[in-house]
Amino acid sequence: MKKIKIINLEKTPLDVVENENLEIIGTKDNYENLRIDFQNTDAIFIILDTYLENERNIALKVIEDAKRNNFIGIFDIGNGDAELFDSKINFITNCETAEEVKIGLNGIVSSLINEGLVNIDLDDLKVLFEKTSKVSFVSEVGELKDIETFLENLKSKLETLQKNKDGRVFINITGGPEISLHQIRDIVEVVSNIFEKATIIWCCLLNPEYEESIKVTVYSM
Repeated sequence: MKKIKIINLEKTPLDVVENENLEIIGTKDNYENLRIDFQNTDAIFIILDTYLENERNIALKVIEDAKRNNFIGIFDIGNGDAELFDSKINFITNCETAEEVKIGLNGIVSSLINEGLVNIDLDDLKVLFEKTSKVSFVSEVGELKDIETFLENLKSKLETLQKNKDGRVFINITGGPEISLHQIRDIVEVVSNIFEKATIIWCCLLNPEYEESIKVTVYSM
């Protein structure tokens, strides 16, 4: 199991599942106080506002000391300026609200720490999130019993995502135990029809708390 660290330089409330392989490091005034064990880390996710110089400097120091051995993603509530971090990170995504941060972060973290019908690992994500991907994402929640409405709503949101000529797409499907292979296939098909030439990787996670509901988060880069 991969070791993940979330460095929350903002006071953004997070809603991630507790896991022995996941550590959340809260807001600190300086880099030294973060006390990051890079030798015991596989992936780092940083939440910051790139408009704030102190947070930028801390993030740059984290990235420098990680020495490219880690998978690094940034959730920025500032301007989402990928050039600021050169090619030293795997991706950066701009989030306008704390809720967007939670959705975007959970979609990736849960795929790495939870088991499901179809699993992915960090190597799969590295294929998609190349240095430095500018990522956009959407998420839709619905009911399995009304999958057609869910698919229509998902399709509408997908139309708003960036579409690159040689694009890459990651899909996190999370549902209750009643989700069927047919429904999973329909979801992947909807995404594939919109991103016709993209490289697509997806996972399907099972969460008993979802019961008869479903959540899909799609990342485009």
